[in-house]
Amino acid sequence: MVRSPRLVRCAPEPACAGRSPQLPLGGSDTRSFLGFSSSCWWILRISPFRRSSRPGTRRYFAADPASPLIDRYLPAGARWFLRPRCKRLQEMFQAPALLLTKKEEDHVSKLRFELFTLMVVAMFFSVACSKKVAKAVPPPPPAPVAPSATLAANPSMVQQGQPTELIWSTSNATDITIAGVGALPASGSRRLTPQVSTTYTLVAKGPGGTQDATARVTVNPTAAKTHSPNDADLFSKNIKDVFFDYDRYNLRADEAPVTRNDAAFLAQHPNVRVVIEGHCDDRGSEEYNLALGASRADTVKNALEQQGVSADRIKTISYGKEKPFCSQDDEQCWQQNRRDHFVFQR
Repeated sequence: MVRSPRLVRCAPEPACAGRSPQLPLGGSDTRSFLGFSSSCWWILRISPFRRSSRPGTRRYFAADPASPLIDRYLPAGARWFLRPRCKRLQEMFQAPALLLTKKEEDHVSKLRFELFTLMVVAMFFSVACSKKVAKAVPPPPPAPVAPSATLAANPSMVQQGQPTELIWSTSNATDITIAGVGALPASGSRRLTPQVSTTYTLVAKGPGGTQDATARVTVNPTAAKTHSPNDADLFSKNIKDVFFDYDRYNLRADEAPVTRNDAAFLAQHPNVRVVIEGHCDDRGSEEYNLALGASRADTVKNALEQQGVSADRIKTISYGKEKPFCSQDDEQCWQQNRRDHFVFQR
């Protein structure tokens, strides 16, 4: 069974004399041994031993010289002592504790001071002579990342007067602009209605540089409603006005062929529309002539519908005596003003 050395406390020397070991003391052979184990250190010393300066206290103890550890380092029959600093080292020795005299313990204290001084000096020279490690130079900061930008138009082709939408996105940029639009956020969209084909250029600036992006919007002119090139001219040449008698709105017999010719022209040109204006001479009141003009316009409209012209191609309006064709105060002029006038409409 392994027994650890233990600390012995007892009365002054006379009371403990019977417990002193029967081993030779003194001698001129003095040696030291220093060993390290984990965080503990211990000393083996061959020398005369002394007791502690504190009365009645034994702080050091001796082990049996016959221990295998002692035989390895010390000559046979030599005295030695141990100053342990942890339980693990104490368990390395197989001997009961033995009391030391005051002289022995004083000598041990001196040895401890010498050893401590030696260790401090050794540590000082170890630190002073160690090679200084050069300070690591920090790496330079990374270069700024170049900005990126995209720009698109949806749709990219529109008819004149129709809108389009510009859509953009950027990164690593602090200043974003589009010529003709102005400053913009990092990403977004803007609705525009260009009148002509336009190329939009986005410029994104940042710490890492400048990046451009473009988008083109093609604007097609609005297609105008077209008729046959000669519709208006043919209308003015072939469509004749219808005249009426004084204070009458019924169709005269000599005007029936005129309405038939007008209906035939409109049938041949189905894209042409017409407005029938009812007019009167300046005799009679304004209200009366407006009503008379409306009746005359309706008479001709009904005649055209009977000839096969669609009603949705014909509109009527009455001007009464507001828009005379002549201003003379005679029968010939009055006859010119009593009519239904045809107006070409696209």
